[in-house]
Amino acid sequence: MKVRIHLSRFISDILKAERNIILDFAGSEITLKELIDKMIETYGEKFRDMPVIILVDGKRGELETKIKDGSNVVFMIPYAGG
Repeated sequence: MKVRIHLSRFISDILKAERNIILDFAGSEITLKELIDKMIETYGEKFRDMPVIILVDGKRGELETKIKDGSNVVFMIPYAGG
C-alpha cells in the first residue's frame, strides 16, 4: 500500500526532508496513528514535538482515521495572524 505525504515548507525545512514523500506499508489500510509512528521513527523527536494539522484526503484527520492505498496526507503547521 502506498501513501502520498505532503509536508508544508516549514516542516520539510526543519526535518530536512522532501516536501512530497511516498511511503509503503503492508496491508490494505493503516490508521493515522500508525502513519504518525512511522514518521516519528523516520524523522525522530523533531517530528514528535511539532504541532501539526493533519489532513487525510482533504479532511481533518484523527488518530483512528483510516488511511488506504493512494490516500493523500498533508502535514502543516497551524498559523495565526493578526
